Amino acid sequence: KIPPEAVAAPAVELLNSDDPYVRNEAVALLSHGGKAAVAAIREVYPYSTADFRKFAMDVLAGADLESSADLLLAGLRDPLLNIVITAVEVAGRMLRSEHREQVEDLLGNTQDPMLTAACVDALAAIGNSRSLSCILARFPDVHRLPGCYLTPFLNAVSQLGGPPHLPLIYQAAQARGIRIGTTVLHAAQGLLNRHREAGITSEFCRYLIQFFEQRATNSERYHLLHLIGACPDTLADDFLARHLVENSDP
Repeated sequence: KIPPEAVAAPAVELLNSDDPYVRNEAVALLSHGGKAAVAAIREVYPYSTADFRKFAMDVLAGADLESSADLLLAGLRDPLLNIVITAVEVAGRMLRSEHREQVEDLLGNTQDPMLTAACVDALAAIGNSRSLSCILARFPDVHRLPGCYLTPFLNAVSQLGGPPHLPLIYQAAQARGIRIGTTVLHAAQGLLNRHREAGITSEFCRYLIQFFEQRATNSERYHLLHLIGACPDTLADDFLARHLVENSDP
């Protein structure tokens, strides 16, 4: 078996190759190179090209977590947008919570759609209540939330929010109608799974019932029944009684 130290430096040089296949193979090799790969990248990173820095961020997705923290931070501070986006995606994918504040700052200071979505996605994975506050400050009116941010926004509310934030999920659904039912369903289910004490409002329950009766698949109906069952008033009882009668054998 060839030790990582023996191949790290030559593989790092291949990140500068003009051949996309060679570069991709170098990224795959270095991603399993651990500390040796990180050390080899660090040695040349300050003098590297923009393309090299981008591929270096790709390597960090599989690199040793502790030893690569400084390189990931450099990626988050890079002057080129595509490198910053990749670094944010890596921070979220690898659950690098030590970079949470940098991602929050990026979210608050960018108008770029791709970086914004990447930041919200990453914070859904590594964020906390402060992160959710940053997201809500960035999107103060969910009724005017651009569609490209809808899924990451709902995921963040689902993963970081509490019972008081459940209405945000319904408001997003109300603003866009029944078409995004599946996205809303998953977000609501995720929040309720984390907060069993949270209840479904009557208004939200009506939306869920409408989705169930108009276009839900069998799989979605299974999850909808759990959500509708969390509704505290008689809406859920009436709905369940009606469907038990409709689907019972003669």
